[in-house]
Amino acid sequence: MREDRAYFYLPVILCFLCGALVFGLGIHETVTDPQKDWAAAEAYPHHYTYLYGGQYDAENDVYVPKTYAVFYSYTVDGEEYFFRKKTSELPKEGSQADILYNPESPEDAVMQSGSNSPAPLIAIGAFFMLIPLFFLPVLIDDIRWRKFQKSGYAESAAKETEKKRKPDFIGVLFGIVTMAFGAVILCVMAGGFSVNRIAVFLQGPFSLPMLIPLILFSAGIFTVAAGLLGFTRRRNQQAEHVSVSEKQGQSFVDMLETRLPPTPTVGEAVDAFESMCRVSLNAEADDFFFETGVFQYGGEDVFYFSLIRQFKMPTAEPMQVHLHLKYPPTEKNREYQASFWAEGGFSTFFNKVRASAAYQHLERNSDCVCTWEVLLENA
Repeated sequence: MREDRAYFYLPVILCFLCGALVFGLGIHETVTDPQKDWAAAEAYPHHYTYLYGGQYDAENDVYVPKTYAVFYSYTVDGEEYFFRKKTSELPKEGSQADILYNPESPEDAVMQSGSNSPAPLIAIGAFFMLIPLFFLPVLIDDIRWRKFQKSGYAESAAKETEKKRKPDFIGVLFGIVTMAFGAVILCVMAGGFSVNRIAVFLQGPFSLPMLIPLILFSAGIFTVAAGLLGFTRRRNQQAEHVSVSEKQGQSFVDMLETRLPPTPTVGEAVDAFESMCRVSLNAEADDFFFETGVFQYGGEDVFYFSLIRQFKMPTAEPMQVHLHLKYPPTEKNREYQASFWAEGGFSTFFNKVRASAAYQHLERNSDCVCTWEVLLENA
């Protein structure tokens, strides 16, 4: 994960954890629900009594609606039973209500509604757990970036583009949205958008779902603060803009370093390089170059057998992946001086490499031991 994105992912992680908590709570209530084996029946309003309300509460600045106790009647095995429900709206005459009752004790009954079902908890939890899936492509890209940071290209580009931290308004906006999301959920759970209703709700009995809006609101505040301080800002804009080619090139370097043995034969080296070149790219240009001969290296003559892949990704600088096989110079290999670009296609290029006099000489002389190096350079 890129260092500058750590604060950006905090709300995403908390969102997943809250979803998992609510989802697990819903599953737990489903398994342990004592009413899951209760029978269904139809109930009808029988009579009601007034309880309280119908006046203005000046202390809490709210209007308290009238509240009634409605008694419903239902029949089980020819015997009539009653159950009481507190409500602020009287049911219409002749209306019907669906209830659940305990077959072993029919006087125990509850009204069927979504409020006593764990299904909403399971659905809400699953929704919050699925939200982070939209950030998986970004997370995968960041994991690949960590590997690329080991190369010198990311470090040098970072040094060139490192600037003083500035506020990140995208991070601030993301934090504000997270705060608003948490606030809306809290108001819905409290049953209103007034401060008093929210205060009454928070002072009520604690339940695990109450943690969701509180955590989201806190994470939003934290993300806003981090954005204002510049901690969510990408400091290496230029480095990340150019890193498409560099990351791809580094993956090619890793591929070659993995496949090449400590002292490869020329055949093994060409096979490994050809396998790497078969990896297709969405590139504007992709070409191959071969060069061999005796050249100066560190003040000494070295016989080189070199293969190069040069490619250019859209909106990025061209890059080159080099594979150099280095041999001690001899009177014989000084005769092999050649270089050419790919012409006539991929297969034609590697057939031409294998048909070169230098390749044939190294293939025939198994005692020719090389050292090798793989490089990634700007073209």
